[in-house]
Amino acid sequence: MVIPPYADHNLYIWAAGRSMDWHRHAFFQIIQVLDGMLEVDWGEGWQPLVPGRAHVLPPGHRHRLRSVRGHRQFGLNCTERRDERGMIAALCSAFRAPTVVALPSEAVPVLYVTGVQSEPGPLATLRWQTAIDGYVLAVLTAAPEHSTGSVARRLLDHLLQQVDRPIMVESVGRAIGLGRAATQRMCQEAYGCGVAHLHERLRLDRAARRLAQENMSITAVAEASGYDDIFQFSRAFRRVKGHSPSVWRRRQAERVG
Repeated sequence: MVIPPYADHNLYIWAAGRSMDWHRHAFFQIIQVLDGMLEVDWGEGWQPLVPGRAHVLPPGHRHRLRSVRGHRQFGLNCTERRDERGMIAALCSAFRAPTVVALPSEAVPVLYVTGVQSEPGPLATLRWQTAIDGYVLAVLTAAPEHSTGSVARRLLDHLLQQVDRPIMVESVGRAIGLGRAATQRMCQEAYGCGVAHLHERLRLDRAARRLAQENMSITAVAEASGYDDIFQFSRAFRRVKGHSPSVWRRRQAERVG
């Protein structure tokens, strides 16, 4: 059954020992375990999925699966094209990276899924879509505090607090509750660069404001920005801003004047 924004659903039973190697989808996917245990890995090691847990996979992220003891699952695949009602947009906004959420098995509309016919009538179709909509809304409600949107904000806040000091990605990750690899990946997805580059952009943005607004020498701005010497500061500033600190300051003064 294809009723946008949902492409298809499934109720699968995996035999013990079945697995799927690394792969990715161009669509949003949700897998919820109803019985047994499924393990999923999206690059952070194997995560167990037991009843009451759902794996949420945004488009383009790869993952692999294995079922050591066997399990039964409900799966929902969305269409690649986003819908006018905004359901897929809401999912992509709430889940920027793969994760596992706590969701009671009762949230799965099993009766509607098992009872739907291959060519349902209009009323049955509406009931089916309403049931799936309710499930997706339950998934959205279960979006964890550490989903990428809120973590990206916490990362930015933390880097702003440390903007004039050297950082280490490991310590940044601990501060926001992620490992090194997950922190780097989330930063790349949210801000288009790694943690060190984002931190440098932030500190040079502040340095640029100091050059424009404060009566400080370039050497003083470099020191206040946490650089060891003016030459290191000038190289970094030119790389990010496109001009040396002195040229940038002069051009800003000309614009104000």
